[in-house]
Amino acid sequence: MGNDRFYEKISERISQSDEYLNLRNTLKELTQEIEGTIYVIENPLYSLNGQQSEDSSGSFSILIPKTNIIFTHLSNVNEDDFDDYVGNYIDSITTLSEMFEFKKKVGNSRRWNHLITDDLEISQITKQVISDYCVEGDDNDTLKILVSLITGSINTPDKGGPVENLLDAVKKRIVQFDGDQTRFVYDNLKKKRISIQGLAGTGKTELLFHRLVNLYTQTKSNIAFTCYSKVLANDIAKRIPVFFDRMKISERSDIDERVKVMSSWGSLYNPNSGFYRYICAKYKIDFINLNDSGYMGFDGVCRLAVDQIKKLQQLGDFEPCFGYVLVDEAQDFPDSFFELCQLVASEQVILASDIFQEIFKRKSKTIQKPDFTLNKVYRTDPRNFMFSQFLGFGIKDKPIIKWLEDDAWKTSGYTIKKDEEGKNQFYSFSREPLNRFSDINSDTVVPTKLFLKKDNDSIVSLVKQIIADIKIKFPNVEPGDIGIVFLSKQNIGYELANMVSTMIITEFGWRTQKIYESKDRTRRQKRVFISNQNNVKGLEFSFLIGIVLDKITDDVNVRNTVYMMMTRSFLTSYLILGSSNSQIYQEYSPLLEEILTTGTAKIKKPSSEEVINEEDLKNMVESSLTFEQKVEKVLNELGLLNSVNLKQAKNLVAVLNGDTTATVNEIQEIIETNRKHFE
Repeated sequence: MGNDRFYEKISERISQSDEYLNLRNTLKELTQEIEGTIYVIENPLYSLNGQQSEDSSGSFSILIPKTNIIFTHLSNVNEDDFDDYVGNYIDSITTLSEMFEFKKKVGNSRRWNHLITDDLEISQITKQVISDYCVEGDDNDTLKILVSLITGSINTPDKGGPVENLLDAVKKRIVQFDGDQTRFVYDNLKKKRISIQGLAGTGKTELLFHRLVNLYTQTKSNIAFTCYSKVLANDIAKRIPVFFDRMKISERSDIDERVKVMSSWGSLYNPNSGFYRYICAKYKIDFINLNDSGYMGFDGVCRLAVDQIKKLQQLGDFEPCFGYVLVDEAQDFPDSFFELCQLVASEQVILASDIFQEIFKRKSKTIQKPDFTLNKVYRTDPRNFMFSQFLGFGIKDKPIIKWLEDDAWKTSGYTIKKDEEGKNQFYSFSREPLNRFSDINSDTVVPTKLFLKKDNDSIVSLVKQIIADIKIKFPNVEPGDIGIVFLSKQNIGYELANMVSTMIITEFGWRTQKIYESKDRTRRQKRVFISNQNNVKGLEFSFLIGIVLDKITDDVNVRNTVYMMMTRSFLTSYLILGSSNSQIYQEYSPLLEEILTTGTAKIKKPSSEEVINEEDLKNMVESSLTFEQKVEKVLNELGLLNSVNLKQAKNLVAVLNGDTTATVNEIQEIIETNRKHFE
């Protein structure tokens, strides 16, 4: 794990020279004084043909936020060679600009040549000299585009340019990798298994896509991309071609053969329906359906597959079928699955996880010891993230749901100050403020708002007022900028969603998309997105309105979903609590006010007796699923969830099982057996 504010990719000749080591110290010091990442690289990181450029034999570039691009070289480098190096580098930028359609915004090199500094000797580069090359205004907008192209943080051509308000800033924001993100994408860590762990909003799936592109263009290996959920796998399968288009990968005639996107398990009748099913078919080993797995579960069937493949290895009758395996949402898996992945991958297994997305489950030791940690949340305001996580952890509850050790808090991006007050120890938590929208004052936008409403009518009225206020403050807001998520295990949630949808159509003339009623789970940008708790992962909105009707204190799954839901917003998350959550409102309103006004939260460190133990936590998780929620969970994982199927499946399971006490596995078996009725 490296410094997320500093990245270097240079030859050993440069990195080991005394000249550079002195400069490196200067640049490292500078990272503490600026916002953003300093890059020291020899060539643009992204190669259109998939081939890495040869090193410059002593010349390199320095990229510093709001500063001219600096080219320099070791003292023993020939000046003509250096001039050729700079010229070739600028030609590469020009090519990248044309390929990714930014030329209309930045023009040719003549228009941004003044942003290039190539006359500084390496010994002349000091913090004072660097400050003399400060870039502001329109030039800084151009610079951000150039740096994003050079560092491989490829954006779409609608990004960048002048903005008048924060909503414009959200839509036009140039996203740039930090040091750790860049290392994950472009550095080759010599390990069979690589784990990247990031908080919600750190861009883990996007980084996996970048790795996928690099592996596809730079190797001839077959690549598997897998995750637990079928719905998510389907979404990823749709997004990958779009991402390849964005990265200008025009030659991909063999992509269907080389890249397999699958959910984790699969079904007996389709060998390509899941990663585990594919492996069983490939090596002719035993496949066990979910409904036949019994007490073993996915962990057990993976361990069985591992044992059978190891026997094939001993017999000398085995060749890995993939070069690389990429696993998204790795926190959903046991270690036995990763071992299976490692056996069938000749080169590398790459895992991406949010250790806090499944707050109350810890299936894997692997993902708890990541090679890369992404703790800077760029999507949502740090104060919103802090409040959402503390609510998820039940930090004000008795007992507390989750408390971390000091190192884990720090790894998660928190700064901790401790104070002793009598026999009690208090922690003051804060997160580094991030200037996500440079040159635009974001202080006028409150990142989190909390409400308590007693019934559906008052909730609908509040949602109406929230949207009206957004429209006044941001006249250019579009329906797709707003997401509405409701958390309810009962039909009252769907009734509320219908009421909200009707209100939006009537009052604002906007169309809505109730995603849980749609067979095609593709988000439509011209509609207000309305969802239940089963469709939270992967969403991003300028404004998120979350409505929690279920009692949070009784349901740890609701807590987990609240955390995921609230961290989906770029600007503001509105959390509306139903009447059953008056206690939560009373306990957490002061905490939110403290976080919003001071940027900190002062919390008394709990004793071990004041934190819920693992066994009780497990019981809480299992008991919190209602019959309807179990049916929803199964339908969602099978990619069959909509309101019609939900009603039909509940009736079918109740009839065939005799009552509504069926387990998740029993429900799965019934629906799989009668699948044709739901498709």
